[in-house]
Amino acid sequence: MQFLEAAKKTLRYETSDTVIKKDSVASHTWQAAVMNHIVVKNTSLWLDALKVIKLTLIHDFAETLTWNDDYKQFYLWLSNRDDKYKKWVEVIKKITEILPESSGQVIFDLWDEYSSWASKEAIFIKAAEKMESMSFLLYHWSSYIDIPEKAVSHPQNAMLKYPWLKGYHAWFIWKLKDLYIESGIPWKEEYEVQWEFEEFNDFDKIFSFFQLAQKLKETIRYDSSPLIQEKDTAAEHIFRLSFMVMVTQDIFKLDIDILRALEIALFHEIYGAITWDIDNIKIYNWEMTKEQKLWNELNAMAEIRSILPENLWNEIFGYWQEYENWETKEAKLVKALDKLESISHLLYHTHTNFDEPDMIAMYCDKTFEKIPEINPLLKILKKRLKEEYAVKWWEWKAEYDLV
Repeated sequence: MQFLEAAKKTLRYETSDTVIKKDSVASHTWQAAVMNHIVVKNTSLWLDALKVIKLTLIHDFAETLTWNDDYKQFYLWLSNRDDKYKKWVEVIKKITEILPESSGQVIFDLWDEYSSWASKEAIFIKAAEKMESMSFLLYHWSSYIDIPEKAVSHPQNAMLKYPWLKGYHAWFIWKLKDLYIESGIPWKEEYEVQWEFEEFNDFDKIFSFFQLAQKLKETIRYDSSPLIQEKDTAAEHIFRLSFMVMVTQDIFKLDIDILRALEIALFHEIYGAITWDIDNIKIYNWEMTKEQKLWNELNAMAEIRSILPENLWNEIFGYWQEYENWETKEAKLVKALDKLESISHLLYHTHTNFDEPDMIAMYCDKTFEKIPEINPLLKILKKRLKEEYAVKWWEWKAEYDLV
């Protein structure tokens, strides 16, 4: 789980000087998972929704060690895909060796399925995740474009293998065409995509939601905590949380609906695209009440409702509401790991990234009391926190070990 922090630091488009705004592998993966899930759940593509989420979470996993070879490298023949794939296989094996053998094999098999185009879900993701890159391009238009021809052609090869997404692709191309024309970039005839809309009749609304979700890549967590120097974004946090949910369920063999748990994890902080981060330290220091925080979130969810088609809104609101009510086993797992992800992020960057000793040491306790099956994770976290507290010369109080 601590290794996954590297995905927050691995930047995409690193070799493209003209791409000023870059995102991380973690934030790209979260956004792709959200977009892919919405497409699967709101069309008749007949794909396994759980497999789609898992494969999306895993698809760029090797790049946390190899770093990102962006599309420009391949387009200009500066990088060879075959050589890169061989290196990825070596790296993914090293990564999965960190895990217990059976869980490591599960992760490796998922990554191999995606990389080998070995299932209809893998082929779908190969095409659909390119739309996340296009969504990022459209969001950051003026600080993004470097090779106009490549920006248009980037998804085409993958789309040929999954033509059922042609309407989805066409919408992004038409959005792109508008920006090319507005920016004075020539729009060539060969860029055109002559496809029908098919099932994407609500795409303008869905596209607006996708663009809104991009804001979670800019939503800085711990923003009210000046002592915490190493911060992450909400999107990066949710990526790591979702991966933790997937791995924890497998290792502890939890009897839960893992698809539902992952859906809750992916969407539980979507309100942050409007409220930005509401740092828990504000509640801890009585600068804000829990009721005020909830009111802000409800208002944000109401604003999101005005963007989305009604059926999609009901779905996303249901995920958020289940998380807030904290009654189902799936919500309890996500809530506990949400807290664990936050504190383990601080721990990854050592005691130099700590602020409030009581809050950090006991932040996860109430949530883990509701799902004691995974208490070994909390025990490990506390052990490592205690070691860092000793280095920082903070007292480790007896009440910190009550759970």
